[in-house]
Amino acid sequence: MPMTVAVILGVVAAIAGTVVAFVMIIPEKKREGFKSNKVLLWLHDFLNFKTLWIEKILKCLYVLMSLIYVCIGFFMLFSASFGQYMGGYGLLLIIFGPVLTRVVYEFCMLSILTVKNLAEINNKLVPQKGSVADEATKTDDVQFGA
Repeated sequence: MPMTVAVILGVVAAIAGTVVAFVMIIPEKKREGFKSNKVLLWLHDFLNFKTLWIEKILKCLYVLMSLIYVCIGFFMLFSASFGQYMGGYGLLLIIFGPVLTRVVYEFCMLSILTVKNLAEINNKLVPQKGSVADEATKTDDVQFGA
């Protein structure tokens, strides 16, 4: 099968899948019917962004990057490059790598925590008829958490 045919078929299948998802899975009124089927319930929540994965992904990346810096720095303590001892650079990497990673991680987490707090405040507001908060309560409530 030529590549262009594969691309065209893929795009058509994706469009058909999107239409099916928007009709059969995403509407909030369909959620009650999914209570007995865990897979469809999970898919409904996933497509409606009931939980955000970015916080968990960032935590994983933070731990990974910190361990990478510590491990590389540790092995640099016992290595030499072009006849020059690399232990000093390794020690600096062990100390400052995780610290700088933590600072970058905390800046990323600030935006996530801001969104979580705003959603919490929005959920506590009593909507007035015709207000923006009234329109927001008509949409799905988003739940954030670890």
